[in-house]
Amino acid sequence: MAAWKSCNLFAGEGVYLSMLRPLDVTFAHTDQDLLQILMSSATLRVRRVERARIILGAAAGRPDRDLAAELDCSRQCCARTRRRFQAGGFKTLSGDAPGPGWPRRHDHNRIADLTTQTRPANATDWSTRLMAERAAP
Repeated sequence: MAAWKSCNLFAGEGVYLSMLRPLDVTFAHTDQDLLQILMSSATLRVRRVERARIILGAAAGRPDRDLAAELDCSRQCCARTRRRFQAGGFKTLSGDAPGPGWPRRHDHNRIADLTTQTRPANATDWSTRLMAERAAP
């Protein structure tokens, strides 16, 4: 697992317990200021603010279990956010990872422009098939 590192703990009488602990999150003070601004924003999406709170808590050394309880999210969400932040930095806070399935084949902005700015030839409204023919790359 990329987001965890192995740690051996001494349990007494020669018994060692193997335990996984999360990797540390570190960043510069200017980045911490940016995260504080993101966290206190009233206009950002809730997911982005939650991710900023998770990263700030992780940088403070708090475990995912405690962060999840405080933020009312799952432990897996905290671990995933921490792992993505370590791999990609701040750009991972702004967007969601691509979902499953085929990638989009059409530009949705182009389709919106076609439907609102033009009319199809020999018709009054756009049909699904006419739009597919016109919007095909």
